[in-house]
Amino acid sequence: MSEKALNSYAEQAQSRRLFAVAALLVVLAGFLALLASAQAATISAPGFTLNAGNSSDFFDNNGSTRGELRTSVGATASDATSFTSGYRALAAVEQNNNGSSTLTLNADYTVSFDVLAASGEAWSFTVESARVGALTLVSDGAGSALASLSALTATVTGAALTGSLGLAAVGPLSGGTGGDLPFNQLATATLSGVGTGATQTVSVQFVFQSSVQSTSVSNGDEAALRMGIADSLNGFTAGAYPGPGARVLAGDGHIFRTTMIVNPEPGTWMLMGTGLLGLALFTQRRRPPARMREA
Repeated sequence: MSEKALNSYAEQAQSRRLFAVAALLVVLAGFLALLASAQAATISAPGFTLNAGNSSDFFDNNGSTRGELRTSVGATASDATSFTSGYRALAAVEQNNNGSSTLTLNADYTVSFDVLAASGEAWSFTVESARVGALTLVSDGAGSALASLSALTATVTGAALTGSLGLAAVGPLSGGTGGDLPFNQLATATLSGVGTGATQTVSVQFVFQSSVQSTSVSNGDEAALRMGIADSLNGFTAGAYPGPGARVLAGDGHIFRTTMIVNPEPGTWMLMGTGLLGLALFTQRRRPPARMREA
């Protein structure tokens, strides 16, 4: 091969190397832009409130009617892009003399959090509403029992809701021979909005109701809603953990999960695509001509 051809090939090789470096820089710029878009919006200050409509705790371990109502709510995990909350509940009753006794648990609580995003920047979150637990009856007398769980409704403020976070009713479960009705419900939706450059507060209010009833001739059967809180009544087994169905205490309750969705701008993907295309072209062209390889 002539010296002129060698010099020409060397110049072409140098051009390809410069082209490859430029393509790598474009890919790097796109990657950094992708990271920036992923970190642009943040969430903070998750709050958990038992509203006025939520049932007060109740405990009666003596007399002809024994019963217990308990609820709690709080975070189980939290960071700048996601958090998980847990609402735990228990309703338990047993009537030991002639008659019938009913306890009603009203669940009413709100989860809130702050979103900080640049003015005009779209933000969105995937959200999950999961209700896990059991309606449980234990026959320990000449009576009957009943347990039911209403549908769950969710009301969102401060964001647009796509989909539904509501859950269907469970039960009723009734009879005089006991029984256990587990439930594991899940709804998935999206919350979205547009940043203002200032903090925006998003809140979701959840409401549902559970009723437990014990009817007695001499000693009534036990009835309980188990959603992550074990009962404290002496000799009462319907509200125990692991109890019927070998339930896991930490796994029951109403779980609300929020996770930020990263939505890079279209220009970011175009930037990375251009760089990757350049690298692909460089890879295909980097081998020298056949006549040069044979020289």
